[in-house]
Amino acid sequence: MKPLSPSLSVCMIVKNEGHQLAEAVENFSRFADEIVIVDTGSTDNTRDVALQCTGRVYDFSWCDDFSAARNHSFAQAQGDYLLWMDADDRVEPEMARQIVELKSIFDGRNAFYFVLEDMEASGPSCAFYQLRCVPRRDDVRFCGRIHEQLTIGELFPLTIGIVIRHHGYLHKEIHQQKIERNLRLLEKEREDGRDDAFIHYYLSLTCESLKRYREAIEHMKRALACIERQTRASSGPYTRQVNMSAMMDIHFHLARFHRKANSDRAALRHATLAQALTGDDARSLFNLGMLFQECHEPRKAIHCFERSLRTKAVMSLFPSAPLPSREKILAHIAFSHLRLREHDAAVTRLREAWELAGDQARVWETLGFLALNAREWAIALHAYESASRSGEISAVGYYFLGFLFQQRKLMGKALDAYKKALDRDPTHVKSRLGIVKVYCEMGLKSEAGKYVEGLLTDGIDEAEIFSMPGCPSMDEMDSREVLL
Repeated sequence: MKPLSPSLSVCMIVKNEGHQLAEAVENFSRFADEIVIVDTGSTDNTRDVALQCTGRVYDFSWCDDFSAARNHSFAQAQGDYLLWMDADDRVEPEMARQIVELKSIFDGRNAFYFVLEDMEASGPSCAFYQLRCVPRRDDVRFCGRIHEQLTIGELFPLTIGIVIRHHGYLHKEIHQQKIERNLRLLEKEREDGRDDAFIHYYLSLTCESLKRYREAIEHMKRALACIERQTRASSGPYTRQVNMSAMMDIHFHLARFHRKANSDRAALRHATLAQALTGDDARSLFNLGMLFQECHEPRKAIHCFERSLRTKAVMSLFPSAPLPSREKILAHIAFSHLRLREHDAAVTRLREAWELAGDQARVWETLGFLALNAREWAIALHAYESASRSGEISAVGYYFLGFLFQQRKLMGKALDAYKKALDRDPTHVKSRLGIVKVYCEMGLKSEAGKYVEGLLTDGIDEAEIFSMPGCPSMDEMDSREVLL
């Protein structure tokens, strides 16, 4: 008789997740032998939904400690291995099949890192390895009030290509509330005496999310000091490698924060240190290229972008944005060459991008956005004009072209571009605002009034309608989709 495969318990902690809990349980049931749900104080119908899904529902009095809640869920489980999940996690069918297959090698000696993808509306915002699946043992527990981590003792960790998609970042208001909660819990843990690299790292990233860049820099510096001490004291090659990767990631973030704080010299110093620690990882190299481009170092940017084309993306323990398509990396290289006035080299890379994309207009539009974001107005105007001549471009592209024409007082061309944007997307508010401003500058108030009336009807604030035009806000456009 064939022995039964080891069993797997999915362990969840939930609060006010009634709107999505049933869907989550259905998703996890494809591979779970048991689902344990711990409710931490819901005020909606979460508990009722949970009881309809599984008989393993427990209560836990919330104490500002995610580890305590997760450890309570582990304590209720009966499976041989435990997989922790959230109500906004999802697993695709192929990944579910791989988890079922993974159960056949559960031997109690290994712990498994899965790939976690944080999802946004346009796709993954970042991906990294996260320790998710462990044997049921008394010494395998979570620690930390927030951003909790599993301690696995002598277990051997393995990285597996199974992907979990986390959808918790799709709702901006809820995400903002979570950031503020996370900061409160991190600060509470600091008050309890915790002072390691981990706590400062997450305090830094949380401060960045709140645009508190100086605090973000100070906490990341403390994280770096802790990691440097650990590296000097480490003996094993694996620990040293993890610490070196951590130092690279920390220098990268310090460069970003200094750039946001308008400290370009410090940003460049940390970007250079991060580059020295970066191995052959296409994602890290591309991100460094972006940093050097922002620091007005196009030659160094080209070096990183070119290396990223020759290497593969390597998943790490640290969140990193997905690697863009090859044609978009080529557009980044072309832009760097144009900033150096190396036109022949730029054209060579653009031709490669056109061949790969099969769409010259799309490549030109990407180049235009890069130039606009860097306030390289002449390059941006040339790119968007070339895009419009090469084929159809997006409403956003026509809007940016209109802005660039308007900036040069070419009002007729600006008006034509804004109207083409509305042909592509009649709801595009920024283009309608652009038309109002062009008509006002041309003294055609009656024509402007028709658009003003429509904007007011649609609920656009009068102050926004009559504000003076400036550089288009990158936050208001889907810049990730264009750049990546």
